[in-house]
Amino acid sequence: MSKNFLSNLSIQNVVSANRIHTQKNVSTTKKDRLYWGVSIKINGETKYNCKGEETISNANNIVILPKGANYFWNSSGGECLLIDFDSETTADSIISFHVKDNSKIIELFNKIQTLLVVKPPHYNIKALHLVYKLLVLLLESENKKYVPSHKTEKIAPAVDYMVQNYNDSNITGEFLSSLAKVSYTYFRKIFTESYGCAPMEYLHMLRMKKAAEMLKTDYDSIESISISVGYNSIYHFSKMFKKHFGISPSKYVTHHQKPGVNIPKK
Repeated sequence: MSKNFLSNLSIQNVVSANRIHTQKNVSTTKKDRLYWGVSIKINGETKYNCKGEETISNANNIVILPKGANYFWNSSGGECLLIDFDSETTADSIISFHVKDNSKIIELFNKIQTLLVVKPPHYNIKALHLVYKLLVLLLESENKKYVPSHKTEKIAPAVDYMVQNYNDSNITGEFLSSLAKVSYTYFRKIFTESYGCAPMEYLHMLRMKKAAEMLKTDYDSIESISISVGYNSIYHFSKMFKKHFGISPSKYVTHHQKPGVNIPKK
C-alpha cells in the first residue's frame, strides 16, 4: 500500500493525545484496532509485528497504526506520544516514516494534547487541523529527492487531464505520457518522484476521493457514480472502493444515512 493514500484520508475526529511511559520488555497483542494511531517515541524502541513484517518505532521512525489492524508489539521501554483519531478508512499494514528531526512533530502533539484537555472554543476543528498538518509533515519527509521544476512542468498536462477528466474510462499510462510528450518509462519515473505514487495509482485515488464525495450528495444510484468516476463496471468500482476505504459503497452510504440513494441489488 502506498503511503500517499494518507493524503486522501478523511478524519472524523481526534479522540485522544497521551504521553505514555512504557516499562522494559512489555509486549501486547492488538486485534482490530479501534482507531487510527500515530506513535511517536521520545526515547527507547518498540518493535511491531504485523502480518509477519517487523516495523521499528524510535525517535527517528514515526509509526502510523491503522484502524482495523492486527499486530503484536514489544517495547524496550521509554516514553511514547500517542495520538488516536477516527476515520471510516481502515487498513491492515503498519506504516513507518523516517524523520531526521522529530521536534516539529512533538510540538504539534503538545498543541493537540492541550486542545483536547483545555477544550477551548472550536477545539475539535483546531485539533483536526493539527493532525492533518502532522500527516503532511510525515508525507513530505518521504520526498527525499528534489524534483526540478522543469520535470513537474513536463508532466503538468497529464495531471491536469486526470483532474479534469477522471471520468474518462479510457485513460492509460501510455496516453498520459503522450500528453507529456515523453516515453512512458520516463513519465512514470518523474511522476512517481513528484507525487509519491505511479500515475494510474494517483488516478484511482482521485476517483475514489470523488466517489466518496458524490455518495454524500444527491446522485441517484451507485451505478451512476461508478460511471461518473470512470468505471464502466459497478462491480469493479465496488471492489476498488472497498479496497481503498475498507467498506463497500452501499455500507458507506448507509453509514452516512443518506436517503434517496438507489443501491442496486447484487
